[in-house]
Amino acid sequence: MVRQEEDEALIELLSSGKEQLSEAVQNVIPQSMYQLSVDDLIEDIEDHHHIGEREALKRVAPMVNKIMVVHYMEHRQELVPVHRLFSDLKKELEEHFVKEEQLVFPLVKSKGFGDEEVRTYIEELKEEHRTICEILRELKQVTRDFNAPQGACPTFIGTYKELSELTQDVLIQIYKENMILFPKGEEKGGNE
Repeated sequence: MVRQEEDEALIELLSSGKEQLSEAVQNVIPQSMYQLSVDDLIEDIEDHHHIGEREALKRVAPMVNKIMVVHYMEHRQELVPVHRLFSDLKKELEEHFVKEEQLVFPLVKSKGFGDEEVRTYIEELKEEHRTICEILRELKQVTRDFNAPQGACPTFIGTYKELSELTQDVLIQIYKENMILFPKGEEKGGNE
């Protein structure tokens, strides 16, 4: 599990576009990840992140709605923004996954990173990553780092736990793309 400091370090690193690697982030990504080929990195991202994140989105969506309906009167100042932000996150991720899986990753595999069309799409993905990171930052802020209010029911607590885990996985996925996959392509000018 990623600690809160690591989570914040990932958000800051990914949303700012900075290239430095903080000590907190180094603890999250295994060194073996840096040795994978472009095709293996893409496979890892799709198999270990896209699939699990899609499942988490399906699982969490009714939970977010349920706690908003049940606890609206007591916690509407928190839960309405949580519902909105989660909805935005879900939309952004679902569209992003399809773009990567059906358009960008196949182009990377067939044309390599040296292709102008691929480079344009990579820049679009990076911008989408910044948007997703901003949504995650706001979600963490409005939920007080996914801490349910005192006396919250198990569903409320469980929803925030699921949101926290989803956030961590998304940040690791974006890190793998922005800081390992894309630079690997830029260094090599194509596939390995």
